[in-house]
Amino acid sequence: MTILNKTKELEEFCSSIEQGDFLTVDTEFFRETTYYPELCLVQLASKDRAVIIDVLSKDMKLDILDNILQDKNIPKVFHSAKQDLEIIYQLYNRLPKNIFDTQIAASFCGFGDCASYESLVWEILATKIDKSYCVSDWSLRPLMEEQIAYALGDVTYLRNIYLYLREELKNNNYAWAMEDMHGLTNLSNIIIDPEIAWKKIKDLRGVKVNLVLKKLALWRELKAQESNLPRNHYLHEKHLIKLFEVMPITIKDLKRINYFNEFDEELSNEIIKVIEDALTLQLEEDLQENIPAYSNSYKTSKDIASLKKLLAEKSEEYNISTRLISTSAEIKALCSGDMDLKILKGWRKQVFGQDALQKIGKA
Repeated sequence: MTILNKTKELEEFCSSIEQGDFLTVDTEFFRETTYYPELCLVQLASKDRAVIIDVLSKDMKLDILDNILQDKNIPKVFHSAKQDLEIIYQLYNRLPKNIFDTQIAASFCGFGDCASYESLVWEILATKIDKSYCVSDWSLRPLMEEQIAYALGDVTYLRNIYLYLREELKNNNYAWAMEDMHGLTNLSNIIIDPEIAWKKIKDLRGVKVNLVLKKLALWRELKAQESNLPRNHYLHEKHLIKLFEVMPITIKDLKRINYFNEFDEELSNEIIKVIEDALTLQLEEDLQENIPAYSNSYKTSKDIASLKKLLAEKSEEYNISTRLISTSAEIKALCSGDMDLKILKGWRKQVFGQDALQKIGKA
């Protein structure tokens, strides 16, 4: 049976997975009108069987699945795992053990920094995916045959991609790839800290970020979570930025701003209090942190250019893309004195970070 509608069916599938097997995992969800993703399907494939779990079935409970996901002896294979892990954490309040991410693996095997699932299916399996059902409403029942085929393909193709990349990694920095995959279990990479919600604002060009904007973004994030609405549905970022630019300190000031003039008294008072509290904390100090205040001195510019050249050399030496090793932002941050960077930890320090420190005299 391909679609599992009952808990007993899921239990039977889970019991068929033997120690040492692997499990490919994908999810389908609906998130157009909610802050939190609403899980609709879970697709699973072992080495010889593939199934779809109908999460919305009234006869389905997912407790047994958590046991499999926590089994450290069974690799759980995802592609670009972040969204799937977010949903799993939402379900069980913990993340799976022994995660293998084919996007990370592919980046160490010459497929580029963020290879898409579709591109790997084509390049490794010489198969073209029909993307027609990628944006289906997975909450609707019954599922169409084409949807079922598409959903199953996500884990059956992934099975073969995993086997290919696992072998390739044996000759392509396996330990380094595993180190990056282990980082997926760091909750800070999965769950957004509301305190840094301002970083999710897409268009900050020309906006001088300070504590007021950060506190307004924090307020919006918490209200969106509370209401279970997408942050832009609760308050679009263009209105958030307008609020910051005008920075009203009285209800009367707020009501003069288009869009906010129809807010009720309680919500209006909340906004004014957020701004007042932020201004008090700021004490007129510019806390611009979205773009670090790097020195424009000749030495700093020279150091940045020198490190970019070093990065290119290391990329060629190790046959790894430059972006996988370091970003331009990290190089600039290092030159400004920031020592809490990925390039100064793990394999990246070995490959690039230590030499970078020596080159700019900070070792």
